[in-house]
Amino acid sequence: MTYPPEVSPTFPKDASDQSAAAGDRLKALYQTELMDSGPEERFDRLTRLVATTLSVPVALVSLVDTKRQFFKSTYGLPEPWKTERETPLTHSFCQHVVARAAPLVIDDAVLDPLVCDNLAIPELNVRAYLGIPLLTNDGYVLGSLCAIDGQPRKWTSREQEILADFGKLVEEQIALRERVEQLARFDEQRSLIQGELAHRIKNIFSVISSLLLVSSRTETDLDGFVRSVTGRIQALSKANDFIVNVGPASDESASGLAGLIDALLAPFKRDERQVVFSCPSVSVGEKTAAALALIIHELATNSAKMRCSLDRRWSHRSSMQMRR
Repeated sequence: MTYPPEVSPTFPKDASDQSAAAGDRLKALYQTELMDSGPEERFDRLTRLVATTLSVPVALVSLVDTKRQFFKSTYGLPEPWKTERETPLTHSFCQHVVARAAPLVIDDAVLDPLVCDNLAIPELNVRAYLGIPLLTNDGYVLGSLCAIDGQPRKWTSREQEILADFGKLVEEQIALRERVEQLARFDEQRSLIQGELAHRIKNIFSVISSLLLVSSRTETDLDGFVRSVTGRIQALSKANDFIVNVGPASDESASGLAGLIDALLAPFKRDERQVVFSCPSVSVGEKTAAALALIIHELATNSAKMRCSLDRRWSHRSSMQMRR
């Protein structure tokens, strides 16, 4: 077993570092969503080329987790492994590529102390093995691109370079695949957002239409109609600002019903005694806030109109009870 001189494997300093590094690697592996995924021509094309270029009977794209190696692509693999597309680590040379994060070159597995007792020798007919680590853009080792021969073989430096180049192509396909799937998820999210926006805009038009209808029934002159519509829209706007800026939270917080009422009645207050409104301590959601905003606005506006018509200093006192 030999390693190319240009590759110098690095190892975590202690057990805790090893555990953390292994966890990060597995997370990166599972995030690719390659494990247990179906065959893809983009990878099968490369294993065929590896087998043809290096004149080997078997070429694999192998992904390694804690218990098994999964073959994302196979060329020339015998049954039942070809159909099962995985083996336990007792049958894996690729696990050593992952463990060392470096190429693994084995000319004769029977004579190599690292793998001489590996079950891949008798059951998968692995005698000569050349494996290149497959890395993410962040440097995590996902698995190995490997070439396998059923006879002892002296791998040349040129063959190692060729397989390393093919390994880069596999890495590029993995990154491209992940990017395409990420864009697909973004597109799905965008479609959901567009649907939600369309729904909300439709609701806005419906609300405005209702406000115009109500105001046309209660106001007889243009100025009064404009003030009525404007006031109601502003009340809805304040309710929306309240929900967006504060958000639904606990009953005791500023996002509760009392906080919403304070925000809506602020324009009507000259002093604390002018408007008094008591209510239970409950949280307020988006739909409830919009409905309550219109109700509270109507109460305050009608009260103000009544006192103004009497030309007197006015005050308003209301209470609210919740029933299930």
